[in-house]
Amino acid sequence: MSRNWRNPKADDGEAGSDGEGEGEGGGASKTELMDWEQIAHSSTKDIVLFCIDAGPHMHKINPDTNVSFLHSALLAACKFQETKLIASPNDQVGILLFGTQYTEMQGFINKGPVYSHCTVLQKIAQVDVEPLVDIFDLLADDERGTQHLDRISLTAPYEKGKLFRIEHALGNAVHYMIAQGKTGYKRIFFMTNNDDPAVLKNDDTAKPIRSSSERTDATRKCLKFVNEAGLRNIELEPLFISSSEHTFEVDKFYGNVFAAYDDPLSSDPEVSSDSDDSETEDDEDEYDLLADLLPNERQPSSALKTKAQRRAERIARQSKREQREARNRSLYDCAVKMEEISQTLEERQMPKRVVFNTVMEIGEGIQLGVKGYSMFAKATRGTPVRMVEEASGYREVAAKVVPVCEDTGQILQPKKDIDTAFSFGAGAAAAGYNEAMLADQERQAGAGAGAGPSTAREAEANGDLGGLPDLGSIPGSAGRGLAKFTKEEMREMREMGLPHGIRILGFKPQSKLEFWMNTKHSVFLYPTDETYAGSKRFFASLLQSMAKKKVFGLAVCLPRAGSTPSFAAIWPREEEVSAEGVQLTAPGMFMIPLPYADDIRDNPVEMSLTPKREEVEAAAAIVKKYSYSRPFYPDTYNNPALALHYATLRAAAFDRERPMTSKIAQARQAAAAASAAGEQDGMEIDGGGGAAAVPSSSMGTLGTMLSSVRKAEVVKDDTLPEYENIDATEEEVHLIRNFNELILKAGYGSVRGAPPKFKKRDEATLKSKWASQTLSTYKVDELKAALLFYKLALTGRKAELVERLDTFLTLRWG
Repeated sequence: MSRNWRNPKADDGEAGSDGEGEGEGGGASKTELMDWEQIAHSSTKDIVLFCIDAGPHMHKINPDTNVSFLHSALLAACKFQETKLIASPNDQVGILLFGTQYTEMQGFINKGPVYSHCTVLQKIAQVDVEPLVDIFDLLADDERGTQHLDRISLTAPYEKGKLFRIEHALGNAVHYMIAQGKTGYKRIFFMTNNDDPAVLKNDDTAKPIRSSSERTDATRKCLKFVNEAGLRNIELEPLFISSSEHTFEVDKFYGNVFAAYDDPLSSDPEVSSDSDDSETEDDEDEYDLLADLLPNERQPSSALKTKAQRRAERIARQSKREQREARNRSLYDCAVKMEEISQTLEERQMPKRVVFNTVMEIGEGIQLGVKGYSMFAKATRGTPVRMVEEASGYREVAAKVVPVCEDTGQILQPKKDIDTAFSFGAGAAAAGYNEAMLADQERQAGAGAGAGPSTAREAEANGDLGGLPDLGSIPGSAGRGLAKFTKEEMREMREMGLPHGIRILGFKPQSKLEFWMNTKHSVFLYPTDETYAGSKRFFASLLQSMAKKKVFGLAVCLPRAGSTPSFAAIWPREEEVSAEGVQLTAPGMFMIPLPYADDIRDNPVEMSLTPKREEVEAAAAIVKKYSYSRPFYPDTYNNPALALHYATLRAAAFDRERPMTSKIAQARQAAAAASAAGEQDGMEIDGGGGAAAVPSSSMGTLGTMLSSVRKAEVVKDDTLPEYENIDATEEEVHLIRNFNELILKAGYGSVRGAPPKFKKRDEATLKSKWASQTLSTYKVDELKAALLFYKLALTGRKAELVERLDTFLTLRWG
């Protein structure tokens, strides 16, 4: 959730709580929930505008990346759009440069003034590859030194000696974003490395250009545009760029504009109210223990504080000041933001989907509105698109499914000609299919010559069907009867006449719900006041009561029209909040579908083998040795195959080197180090022989991401277990060998039941069998191994495999 810059204390309170039911003290009720739907923008189209400073100070070389600050800012914007191409391709992104020599804003702002020295480098539009390729080519030329960014007319610095009015940049950015309409989640990323735009900075001097009144006027105008953005639901997120040589000081100018301070004293009254500022070190000499122990009759006892108490409070305030300073800096520091973007490049954020909006009923007449959210959806690579090559280029092939009658070839209308039927019973013929066969036989009989009945129907009436094929039924039905129903009848049978919704039948202890009692993944329930007012308050009270009593609800669920009613367990989940007040998990309930008796399958009650005591002890020793005490969280592991797939797509789209996994990168690094040490001449891995090593310490860092455009991307595989990178200890080797000797009976490293392999030395035996025409003596696995060795097809029965191998060997040795 983005920070509210005009209200820095909003993050510390219950910002998302419902406003109803506040008491006299103004505090929120405990029975109110944070509005989970409003703080999540995943289901809303994201519109982002990068407002990047292009002044002379941005063209200087950053010692951390060896490229200019403007180069790094543009590359960060492009990397952000790469993420959007994978995660949410329907979002819109644009880039606005301010502090340029020329002005190109015409046609982008509908209402409001257009200020000078601003250029739209990339208009706000749906993320696409073509505009990114143009910017990447520009950055590649700048990186090679053939064409620098400061020599391009679009980003050339304005006249030397003039100071750009920073309020003009904010005005153009806000008005440009307003022109995009009222829909969407709008954000403006403000990027600069100039911490004081009211001072003209040369190479060796820095002199103020504006007086104190002009500085105040500039701040006031900036605040005007910031407040206008807030009224239009446009979030302004500053990304201030620092370097090892210069730390961005927010308090010089931007602290009052974005309510972001290096020192949080001005924004935190609890920290700033340091009542003992007047105290000096002389208090150490004036310390009176008796005065601390005896109350002062002239003052209330509650107002007295001992020296130790005042010192403890001072330390607590200092600690809070440091924590808030680190927290505030992480919210606007460009390096932190770019690190977050680089960490999400391989992730595909799945939006929350509302699967149903229904009613929960608890007793007679007690109803509340709830929404169900699908919390799990398998992330796939997507469906590949079929293309056709034409003279003008490639075009996508549009697939269209048309239902056709299998017998007559007639095109059918889904709503008019197609009905739903079930096979049931035996002996009932399919009349429609027989009528079609009779018509076809009639045409064949009429076209034939010779005596006999004139039509097939006459032959059927006379009972003379000797020369005609037997009538059949629908293919696959084998003469079974068909029961046909209308859509309304099908819906009645599915819903059983029950009302739509979730009806709680009662409550049971949580210990009565077994872990195997589920037919599919659960659905997250969250209240909504759209259907029934006060649903959130009632839902919160019910949630707290269920959690306190450790019970779950047993319900009958029919959430959507056309679905089948089922039992479900309604499991409560309380809200989890971190020490900093950040919500970790939202409060709500899980609806877990429960199985019927028809769905349960019996488990085998008898074991095929009964292990001996020493075998159990050997297996237990291995399990104990390789057990890890730390918890497992699936949300910390990304799918490496999916990440590599999207990285490969990005490499192909932007003409980069093929991406590598972290394992390949480490192998290349080891090969390069060994080659430099003279231990080996070289190593070629994954088709990339002679490639440069990728230092593991720089993987995923800001410097690596912002220093090169076409460098091969490294996809980190977090699913690799740690023990793959180390050698087994002597104790582990002994345990594994003991386990193999007791149970596998095959020795260390052997595999039982492995398929046979055909090798070069087996060709002599194969040739003798082929010459004696005894290839059929081979087993199917042996035939497939030989076919695999010669890269032949492995499909078919044994006779087909023998024939295929014999044909190949005849061409080879015949």
